[in-house]
Amino acid sequence: MAKPEIDDGIAWYLAAFWDLNGDRQLGAMGGAGPISFLALDRYAERQGVTDADDFARFSTIIRGLDGVFLKHLTEKAKRPKEKRRGKR
Repeated sequence: MAKPEIDDGIAWYLAAFWDLNGDRQLGAMGGAGPISFLALDRYAERQGVTDADDFARFSTIIRGLDGVFLKHLTEKAKRPKEKRRGKR
């Protein structure tokens, strides 16, 4: 299957999400927590996102991606170990 073409604007948000993905705290039980507001704010400022509306859009999109990602991790952790091996 061919990779889909991704618009440059959307690709920027995806790259930002993956950059920020490693900047999250772990929960008490070792699970991944959400990307912090501070991480979003610092990343946006470094990337030149200073307008309030642009930051709101950035934050909404990244938090949306993060919510889907965390849901995926939760569902993956609930699967029996035998079914998790080799499947993503």
